[in-house]
Amino acid sequence: MADGIDIQLNTRFQDAKWLSGNALGQSLRVEAAALLQAAERAVQPGLVALQSNVNQIRSRKGALRRSPGTKSKLYGGGSRQTATALVGYRSGVAPHAYYVEFGTRKRRGRGAMAARRPLLRAFESARSSMEAAMTRELQAIMARAASKIR
Repeated sequence: MADGIDIQLNTRFQDAKWLSGNALGQSLRVEAAALLQAAERAVQPGLVALQSNVNQIRSRKGALRRSPGTKSKLYGGGSRQTATALVGYRSGVAPHAYYVEFGTRKRRGRGAMAARRPLLRAFESARSSMEAAMTRELQAIMARAASKIR
């Protein structure tokens, strides 16, 4: 399941032409830490949706309820860094989360466990709100960066 959110910033032709100048390109820098914080804030609706879906699943010890979390990381170096934020099950908290998500095949004497797909359902329900949040965050970052140039 390699699905995610892809954000593209569209500008008017004159804006893109204006931003393509070398002097301005050097001036218009966005800190990677700001992008990382924006991505962390944008995935919060997905975390809330996953927590809600997991809470609806009956469990004995509650490990699955404690497992949803986020992980954010900067990849790359220099001026080509990429900020990434993920929502999912934290490693080692609920090892059986894989079986809850994807189910099991038919086992001898036990039957099969149907896939519940709480992570996929959370992503599908929160996708539009996460995209909107990330768009707002990126617009604010770009507005701050542009105001420093003026």
